[in-house]
Amino acid sequence: TKAWDAFRKSPDWLKLSADPTYKDTVSNVTNLVLRPAASSQI
Repeated sequence: TKAWDAFRKSPDWLKLSADPTYKDTVSNVTNLVLRPAASSQI
């Protein structure tokens, strides 16, 4: 979207994302949808 494009190009974000202090901060998010098995009591 336009908002995300603007965010990614923001000078403040570029500076912050290049800061070594934050190198181990989350850089990848994975979403999982779990469904109970037929034998599950959930």
